[in-house]
Amino acid sequence: MFPGSPAADKPKIEEINLNGSDRRLLKISQERVLALNLEEMSVLRDYLKDKGVLKERKKVGLGGKMTDVELECLAQTWSEHCKHKIFNSLITYRDEKGRTQKNRFAV
Repeated sequence: MFPGSPAADKPKIEEINLNGSDRRLLKISQERVLALNLEEMSVLRDYLKDKGVLKERKKVGLGGKMTDVELECLAQTWSEHCKHKIFNSLITYRDEKGRTQKNRFAV
């Protein structure tokens, strides 16, 4: 068989259990090279605890665990490459009327 032939290509969707300790979340991020920090991994874990979210996921055939595809897509979306996490900072400045303003900017 050659690569890409229907017989050779048997895609499998893996479900990732994000329940567990902070250490476990960081291990998942590290092992899968997601580059997500604890706060980001916690957001994903907590998202899957929402009853409304679980109900909507069930309607489209998804379960209570994040798929490997979902996890990778979110990690890519939140990556330094796409979001500029490192250069994303809170900037405080004074406008022309002397008012202090704070805004989050990505460089």
